[in-house]
Amino acid sequence: MRDDQGRALIDHGGIWLLELSKFNVAQVVTKQQRWLKFFTDGERLDAAALPPWMQTDEMRQAMTTLIAFSDKERAYHLYQARQRLPCKK
Repeated sequence: MRDDQGRALIDHGGIWLLELSKFNVAQVVTKQQRWLKFFTDGERLDAAALPPWMQTDEMRQAMTTLIAFSDKERAYHLYQARQRLPCKK
């Protein structure tokens, strides 16, 4: 990414397009595979018993963030369901 004068806006980063449906590895070896596996399987993981490939600080933080987002989504759906219930008089 560059500005109007051609100077780089960031030293690290970029735009990545990932076709998660095409990702299928038996064993996670690289950091890139670790993230792809997290994106495909993260919501099915047990936070209390993470697999070996998730045993890094950044993967634990990613799992914590995923749980926080999931909890907020569940709370939102519960709230919406309560709003749709008829009031008892």
